[in-house]
Amino acid sequence: MEQHNTSRGPKLKKYRLSNEEWDVLKQLSPLLQRFLAATERISKSAVPLIHEVIPLIDSLTDTLAAAVLDEALHPVVRAAMARGVEVLNRYYSKTDDSVMYRLAMLLHPRYKTTYFTRQGWLTEWIDNAIALLREEYEKNYAGARVTESIVRFCYLVG
Repeated sequence: MEQHNTSRGPKLKKYRLSNEEWDVLKQLSPLLQRFLAATERISKSAVPLIHEVIPLIDSLTDTLAAAVLDEALHPVVRAAMARGVEVLNRYYSKTDDSVMYRLAMLLHPRYKTTYFTRQGWLTEWIDNAIALLREEYEKNYAGARVTESIVRFCYLVG
């Protein structure tokens, strides 16, 4: 590094991070690791993941919201996390553009309506999601031959 700080070389000292800047990076690292893990998980093209989009966004939002309230974190980190919550909320609202996210959640054996209830969704929102599922069923599957799997499907969402 010294060779770069000679009179002939570029002056890099001004770019050296301060101890405070290193502390900020250390605080950001575990938070950003959560985003890396989520990105890697959702980017697996061979695996259907639409049912995981809403829980992933919820998990990331919870992580960032907790960081915003953590007074042990540097104010810059807390401000960045607050901005991150805003961005995640914007992406979350885009899931309303397609019924598929909610339908996938309702049909997934792990989630159904329980996930939405645990996340504090208003009863009206949950009822709306169920109505969307029933509407989709009526529109595309109601005329199909009744099979045991369809009966089980109706029981699961009923």
